[in-house]
Amino acid sequence: MVRAVPEDVRHDEHSLADEDSLCEIEIKALYFLERPHEAAQMLRDCLADGHLPLTVPEIADALEADGSTLAEVVDPVPENALCALLMGISEVPGPHAAELLEAVWAHYGTDSAPADLRRRVRRQLPVINAMHWSVRLRNAGRADQCTLLALAANQHRTPRERALAAAVALEMFSDVNALGLLAPALEAVPDEQSALVLDEMRLLAPDIALAIEPVNA
Repeated sequence: MVRAVPEDVRHDEHSLADEDSLCEIEIKALYFLERPHEAAQMLRDCLADGHLPLTVPEIADALEADGSTLAEVVDPVPENALCALLMGISEVPGPHAAELLEAVWAHYGTDSAPADLRRRVRRQLPVINAMHWSVRLRNAGRADQCTLLALAANQHRTPRERALAAAVALEMFSDVNALGLLAPALEAVPDEQSALVLDEMRLLAPDIALAIEPVNA
């Protein structure tokens, strides 16, 4: 029935249904009718054409139901659609961010149009993941894209996260840029969280924790 509907239905000059919305309806119908392969195939066709009929979590669910993963989308998806995927993840970070970033790195490396968007996504990652990406980027000669520093400078992250990221960047890379980020982040940590942050810092950045411990004692 859905296939019989014109690609763009209009009433009084307003679009009531376009290709993306019709694809969304059909893909979801197939998915909930327990026809995962057909749903995933239709999704793949849409993605290859540059259409994003579903949200990132929905895309991941549809592909996983067909025995695949979100990483699959990177190769066939046009760059503009990939940018839209990265934008969606950067605005609503979730568990699929790391998976998609790994796939984009494997396919594009450090030089690609979505580089700015990837930086936005990486600064939303947990501190542990940010450590991994910081090492990878610095080894690739991209210290200016250090994920730990980006996280430490991101005012949308908690003071705890910013303090830990700055401390780890200072501990691991002796990066002086982290110094200017560490102090204000530590000052912003609520008193009731100070002991917990220091405990975490002892694990992730023991030398820095030792240096600041007298101040927090």
